This record gives sequence, structure tokens and C-alpha cells, in this order.
Amino acid sequence: MKWLWIMIFFPFLLLAQEGLVLSSEEKAWLDAQKEITIGAMDDWAPINFVDYHGRASGIGAEIVVELNKLLEGKLKIVSDNWKSVYEQAKEGKIDAIMDITDKPERQEFFLFY
Repeated sequence: MKWLWIMIFFPFLLLAQEGLVLSSEEKAWLDAQKEITIGAMDDWAPINFVDYHGRASGIGAEIVVELNKLLEGKLKIVSDNWKSVYEQAKEGKIDAIMDITDKPERQEFFLFY
């Protein structure tokens, strides 16, 4: 199974730092990515939701905006219902999920920090 990079508290740690500190391996991985897709629930306001114009909104979307300033716009939010986001991540169709709880049955598919 493909391990996925899960964004839970990691964005908050990055934003709290004065600069982005990454290992050479992390930098190489980021450089190799054209786009990093992040699944977000479409109806969990105010955290993640889709606005009246069909755009990802909420606290999670704002974090992605700030991270994109550091990552050259590589992050793209894919908003959908929880079941769809979860299945897309398990199938490797998206790279990460925002706001997922670490549970034993999920550890086979996801890497939690």
C-alpha cells in the first residue's frame, strides 16, 4: 500500500517557524512533485467547506494558501464528501488528507505524524 503524507498539525508547525526547514530528502521529494493534491471535506465548516462559488474555503484552505507561498503553489485542494476523499487517498488518487484522525485501522494506509 502507498503511504501518504497526512496534513494534520504539520501545517501549523511550518507556519509557526520563521523559515521552512526541511531535510535534503524532503526537499528532493518536493522538488520532484509537479502538484500535491490534498483531500478536504466539502461540508465541515468552518474547517473545510466549499463556498458558493465552488471553491475550497475555511481554515484548512487558508493554511494551504500560506503553505503555497512557501511551496511555489504546488498544493491543490480536492474537496468532496468524507467517504470519497478517504477512498481516493487509499487508492493513491490524491496525496494527502486534511483533518484525519489517527486510528489503528487507518495506519495500514496512512502515515500519521
